[in-house]
Amino acid sequence: MTIIANHEIAEQLRRMADVLVQQGDRGFRPAAYRRAAETLDAIQTPISEVLKKEGMDGLVGLPTMRERVAA
Repeated sequence: MTIIANHEIAEQLRRMADVLVQQGDRGFRPAAYRRAAETLDAIQTPISEVLKKEGMDGLVGLPTMRERVAA
C-alpha cells in the first residue's frame, strides 16, 4: 500500500478548490477545501495513520475537516 504524505493530499485539496473556483463556485466549498488543506499541513500525524486507527470518524474529527471533504 502506498502512503501519500499529508502535504500531497493538501495540495490535491487546494487544486480541487481551484477547480471549483474556475467553475464559478465562489462560496463555501472552495474555502472548505482550503481550510482542510491547511489542517493537513499543520498536523504531525500522517493522515493515513488517523484513517487506519480511527476510520472516517477520525478524519471528520480533525479541525475544519468535514464529512464531504474527508470522503
